[in-house]
Amino acid sequence: MKKILLLACIVTLALCAAAQAAQVTLAWDANNPAPTGYRLFQRVAGAGYDYAKPIWTGPQTTCTVTVPDGAESYFVVRAYVQGSAASEESGDSNEVFALTKPPAPKNLLLQAIDQLILGLQTLKQYADQAVQ
Repeated sequence: MKKILLLACIVTLALCAAAQAAQVTLAWDANNPAPTGYRLFQRVAGAGYDYAKPIWTGPQTTCTVTVPDGAESYFVVRAYVQGSAASEESGDSNEVFALTKPPAPKNLLLQAIDQLILGLQTLKQYADQAVQ
């Protein structure tokens, strides 16, 4: 009975798919005069921006970020100038969004069969060791 339970756990764990991610490249026009840099902020549908935590900071006018597949992500950029006493930041740029496609479904039956075979091979190894 324990061997069958172990095999069922192996097959179940194999069917749990790992989260996938996609890369999104964003670009914007440079400010004039040139700022110290830019800060990119991201939110998901229905949520607000956390302006205390940019997901990217740098002097370039383009960046690539990773977002989960199947996610609807929104982005704004803010320019900032680092002064001697404090940092000044612009308002939000125009908001853009990226809707990434979910990963293509894999043939779960074939995956289950592969994992079943692997599980049976593992059980055979345990049985062979127990007999010795």
